[in-house]
Amino acid sequence: MTLPLGDEAETLLSIITKRRSIVTYSLIIVNVLTFILLNIYPNILGVMTYEDTVYILGSRPTDIFTISNFWRVITSMFVHADAMHLLGNMIFLFVFGRAVEKALGSLRFFVLYILAGLIAHIINTLSIALLPAAALLIDPRVLRGEALAIWAVVSIGASGAISGVMGAYYVLFPRAQLLSIVFYVPLVIPAEIYIVMWFIYQLVLALMSLTGIATGIAYWAHIGGFIAGIIVTVALANPRHISLLRRVYRYLSSGYYLV
Repeated sequence: MTLPLGDEAETLLSIITKRRSIVTYSLIIVNVLTFILLNIYPNILGVMTYEDTVYILGSRPTDIFTISNFWRVITSMFVHADAMHLLGNMIFLFVFGRAVEKALGSLRFFVLYILAGLIAHIINTLSIALLPAAALLIDPRVLRGEALAIWAVVSIGASGAISGVMGAYYVLFPRAQLLSIVFYVPLVIPAEIYIVMWFIYQLVLALMSLTGIATGIAYWAHIGGFIAGIIVTVALANPRHISLLRRVYRYLSSGYYLV
C-alpha cells in the first residue's frame, strides 16, 4: 500500500512561476460534487439509487468506438464507485496534478488529462479482447453468454486520466522528492523511484488479469493512461520552457528540504 501525500515540485514552482493550478482544483471539485449530488439526488437521472446512476454514466468497453455512446467515456471519468475510490483518486490528482499544470499551463494540462483518459479507455478495451472469455466469441461450440458479458462491464473512475498526469510528472520532475506513505510508514522518495515502482505493480497485475483473474480494477487503463501521459507531455510541452524550468528547479531544489 502506497499513497503520495505531497511533493516539493509544486512548492518550488510556486516560486518560479505565477501560474495557478486552476484545472486541477476544478477537476477535484467537479468529481467531489458529482459524487455528492448523485448520491443525494439520483433521481436527477430518473433512477432511484446511486448504483443506477453509475450504470448510466459509466462506460462500456466499446463506447469509445460508438458515436451515440461516446459521451459515456467522458462522464465515466467523473463517476466513482464509493468514497474511498474517490478519495484515493483525488489525492493522486492533487499531489501530481498541481505541479504538472503549472509546468505545462492549464490548457495543455486539460488536453493531457482528457487524452490520457481516452487512450486509457482504448487500451482497456483492447485488453478485454485478450481475455480467455473473449475467445469464446469465435468458438461455435460454446455458449456466447460469458463472452458477451465481459463487453457489458461498466468502467468508472478518473484513474486512467490521473495515470496520464503521473506519466507527465515522471517526464517533468523525475528527481523531485515525494512525501509518501509506504505500508503505513511515512517516507520521502524520489519521484522516479515511486512512479516506476507504481508502474511495475500496475503492469504485473495487468498481466495477471489477462489470465482471467477477476481484479475489479482496470489495470490496463492505468498502463495506457500512463504511457499516453508521457507521449502527450513530450508532444505538448514547450522544450525551451521546460529546459529553463528544470534548470531553475535544480538550482532551487539543491538547497531545499521537504518538510
